Amino acid sequence: MVHKYFFHKKELEDHDCGICLREVKAEYGSYSCMKEGCNFVVHVNCAIGNKDLYQVIHLENQNELADENSEIEESSITCVMERNECGDAVKIKHFSHEEHCLMLGNKINGEDANDDKRCDGCMEFIIKDSFYYCLECDFILHKSCAALPRKKHLWFRQALTILNLGDIFRCENCFRFSSGLFYEDASYKYCLRCARISHTLTYEGHGHPLFFDFYFRGICTACGFACWEGAFKCKDCPDFALDYECITLPQATRHKCDPHFLKPTFHDQSKDAICDICEKERDPNSLFYHCAVYVKKKEIQTLCFITVQFVIILLI
Repeated sequence: MVHKYFFHKKELEDHDCGICLREVKAEYGSYSCMKEGCNFVVHVNCAIGNKDLYQVIHLENQNELADENSEIEESSITCVMERNECGDAVKIKHFSHEEHCLMLGNKINGEDANDDKRCDGCMEFIIKDSFYYCLECDFILHKSCAALPRKKHLWFRQALTILNLGDIFRCENCFRFSSGLFYEDASYKYCLRCARISHTLTYEGHGHPLFFDFYFRGICTACGFACWEGAFKCKDCPDFALDYECITLPQATRHKCDPHFLKPTFHDQSKDAICDICEKERDPNSLFYHCAVYVKKKEIQTLCFITVQFVIILLI
């Protein structure tokens, strides 16, 4: 990005900061993307407010930066062995499972994937997504997980991270134990949920866009715990904030207490707000999982789900 104090005449329309989502006023200066056609603009304070998130690049070093970015494009798919008429790779080899080939499909050997089947990359349920499955064993990956770049710059880290597959590890961002694919640098490992999330996003359980505020020190709306390292904030709702652990909870999950998928939601009007795992009263204004199929909903408070999820991951 390059710093400038004035927009060209054609750029004088309203701009929102790509970091805090608030209006950028041209007369106060801003940073904007140097790539032609890109309208990404940020406040000066947002761009350089955290020294761990930016580096100064001199104009004479632009070619070196371009060479570095070209190296990042390396795919985690090591070989495409077959494509369909639409150009999709239907038979591949992936770095995480080099011993066997993977096939693209919505079914395994003509049968639907089991509802309890999890992706070996992100450890989330397959549900209705397209996936690659192994012809010789139970290994399976979401199509989106298989297509992840082998190298990636994460927005919350300056160091280049590498995609790897491993056993149980602890994510440095959400502090959740996980397994499968992860991005790592020389010091830390990050689960795919944290690595793929954007610094600005729309959360299904909230009606407004959220942005990550590094300086927020308050209470997470979902779990009620203190946020000591920032949180995702809503610019329109000052009391709404989600920490990394809660915002990366899956949008659909399963539990033995209900045969259907459970989805997260906020604000419950029911008189008897009881968690079906711990059988204790829960806060109706905090995030909880529920089943919308049953007339009598099965409801799980967030803290119970996080505990159950931790046990499930350790058993995988």
